Amino acid sequence: MARLGRLGLTLAPLALVACATEPAPDRLVGQWGAPMLEIVAGRAAVELHLPCGARARFPRPLQPDIEGNFRLAGRAKQWYGGFNVVVVGQAHDAGLRVTLTETYDGGGQTISEEELVVGVTPDFPGVVCLASERIGP
Repeated sequence: MARLGRLGLTLAPLALVACATEPAPDRLVGQWGAPMLEIVAGRAAVELHLPCGARARFPRPLQPDIEGNFRLAGRAKQWYGGFNVVVVGQAHDAGLRVTLTETYDGGGQTISEEELVVGVTPDFPGVVCLASERIGP
């Protein structure tokens, strides 16, 4: 019986350390949308859908940190070219709050802040998509 008591005292600090360790945040899987933006998160990758058929694919899961913050960076592709995109956001309740920064190769930058809601499919109403300044071959 004395051996069991000593073993319990030996393992007690390890149990306390294990209980104090925060579990890793879960991956988010689902679809979140706003009128002109959509994020679709799968188990292994995330897609960002923008107007005019622009899409960015991030080959990793959407896994916020312990405070719910996340960051995705990559390249969006469109029928006439591409641009760099950075999504900085925070997961909360059934939605995502994101700041989207688009940086174009020819110069210029667009920054927008959006509130995306779970299960909402975006509607790109009346969007006229024009080719970039490139005309010709």
